[in-house]
Amino acid sequence: MAPGQILDYSFEATKPVDFNIHFHEDSGISYPIEKKGVSSDHGSFTPQKKQFYCLMWTNFQHEFVTLTYTYGVRKEQK
Repeated sequence: MAPGQILDYSFEATKPVDFNIHFHEDSGISYPIEKKGVSSDHGSFTPQKKQFYCLMWTNFQHEFVTLTYTYGVRKEQK
């Protein structure tokens, strides 16, 4: 993704999960969005720089979790 693009996302999980949007650089990993213990969320993300961004969910439960998600990238309207 690059500046001028918008990522729209939403998800639902049957149990709380940790969710983040992150990217990797030589200096480490940056997390522009990070949420802990949520079973649903939706929003939009506009990158500040060109980068490969990852959406990641972590199941910290000891049980199976079903996750449903949607996402799309669109151009920013000026």
